Amino acid sequence: MRPTGAQIGDSLYIKRSYETAGTFGVRTIACPGSHLFLLSPVNKMQFVLVICLASLVGILGATPAIESQPKPQVLSYEMNTANMPNSYNYHYNNSDGSSRTEQGEFVDSTGTGDASLNVAGAVRWYDDKGHLYEMTYKAGRRGYRTIIKKLS
Repeated sequence: MRPTGAQIGDSLYIKRSYETAGTFGVRTIACPGSHLFLLSPVNKMQFVLVICLASLVGILGATPAIESQPKPQVLSYEMNTANMPNSYNYHYNNSDGSSRTEQGEFVDSTGTGDASLNVAGAVRWYDDKGHLYEMTYKAGRRGYRTIIKKLS
């Protein structure tokens, strides 16, 4: 309701709902969509408690099941750094069937003396259903490219 003698546009007449509600000791919370919900101190405590409990349930429910599985052991590991810093390569196999191979070398493909590191490699792993996947990758002056294939 507008006070007597006040015109629309007067600074005394324009009050936002949160300013008016605040004068009566009730707190407000702005929600998406510009809705305002009035909460008493008791309701505010209940709201905070519900949010905290929901967060706790989400955190406990998001614990990965992988932690209960045994960690794979490295079965073989080879690394060649004899030509470092010009080139390197390595390869390893794990007990769970996963493996990785990578080789890298500095190459001056432009002939300007500005060498770039070219890297190529492959990673293999099994998913939960026992399917074997392989990701091959290349990185160099032209960027990073990957190809993922399902092998079995």
